[in-house]
Amino acid sequence: LNWPADLEQKFFEAPWIRGCQSIHRRTRPGDEVHRDAMMWVTLWGRLAGVRENEIADALVGDIKLEHTADGPMYYLDISDGKDSGSPRPVPVPQFLFDAGFLEYRVIGRASDEALFPELIPQGPGLRRSAAFTGRFTTLRQGSDCYRERIDFHSFRGNVETTLKNISGINSAWIDEVIGHESIIRRSEGERYTKAILLPNLKLCLDKIVINADLSHLRYRGPRGVPAPGRDREIALHVAL
Repeated sequence: LNWPADLEQKFFEAPWIRGCQSIHRRTRPGDEVHRDAMMWVTLWGRLAGVRENEIADALVGDIKLEHTADGPMYYLDISDGKDSGSPRPVPVPQFLFDAGFLEYRVIGRASDEALFPELIPQGPGLRRSAAFTGRFTTLRQGSDCYRERIDFHSFRGNVETTLKNISGINSAWIDEVIGHESIIRRSEGERYTKAILLPNLKLCLDKIVINADLSHLRYRGPRGVPAPGRDREIALHVAL
């Protein structure tokens, strides 16, 4: 099931992202905003429809830069995944740029580092996404937003539904964003180089809007350099 608008608003305006008492008390209202894996991975899921493993297990080097006619374009390079349709480039949504994703997680870090080292690998496959899954359930429960059959994977449905309800969007681009294997996606894909395709995909993703007030997440620090205190914050999240 997709996230209904009322539940989405309640979840994304809860203390865990709106402002909490402390990193140890994420469900209690306060002034602290923690830009950890729980925030970034969740935003990626809702804004781009990526699967948990596609973003939670990514390396810094999986965020790549392509120079296009529309200017430099950063994207998540998904090289493997659940099925044959999974490999694809997913542009970084504008909202994540505005929130300082590059400054907090990419710029100045080694390409072989995990994007989210605070997600400690676990489970049979030693996946970081396995660490995220349980915490995401706890996050929903602590925000009184837990409902059966509405989970992280449901974000993909929200993204796909929104895009299909917007006239003029090529269905092949929607399949490309979501990672659905289809004849039309492959036939259309042969017509585009990455430099042409990426701006079209970003145009799609930038139409995705979260039903909540997240204006406080706009990053107001210096651009193009690591966010002040970034490495210390990541180390704290890893230690916790």
